[in-house]
Amino acid sequence: MRGLYKNTAAFLEGREELAPAAMAHAMQEQVNEKLPGDMAERVRPIFEDLPNNYWLNFDMSDLMRHARFYDGVLQAGDHTAVQTRVNKTRNVMELWVLTQDRSHLFADLTRAISSCGPTIVGARLHTGETGRVMNVFYLHTIDGQAFGAKSSHTLETLRRRTDRAARGTCQG
Repeated sequence: MRGLYKNTAAFLEGREELAPAAMAHAMQEQVNEKLPGDMAERVRPIFEDLPNNYWLNFDMSDLMRHARFYDGVLQAGDHTAVQTRVNKTRNVMELWVLTQDRSHLFADLTRAISSCGPTIVGARLHTGETGRVMNVFYLHTIDGQAFGAKSSHTLETLRRRTDRAARGTCQG
């Protein structure tokens, strides 16, 4: 809370370069306040690793969904996980990848995703100072529909291949 106060005060004093940091910290605090029970404490290690641009690139509902995803990953005792979600408003499949950064990670992920057939129409890539990565890929079919929305088998293949790529266990 002290950091939020200092960044807000600096912004009000005209130090606009601190505005993104203050806004990111405010978003993080708002998410923490909305999380049930002790979830905020459990997801704190991930929250602290994520860069400011992560907090500024998503709205509150996305951040809350991500927090539940992080909590499930941590409770499973893992540091790498993949999840899909249909964004009905945008008619796109979201593919979330939480992992640690390494050489060729992005190339491995995009190769695994592309091998399943979607068109990657967008991505939000976030890497923290400790190397924690939270990437969100936006996927369509060739005709502009949410990839895999009508096929659980297709989505399971996508998740499995992407998970192997995120862990660095996929074959070239």
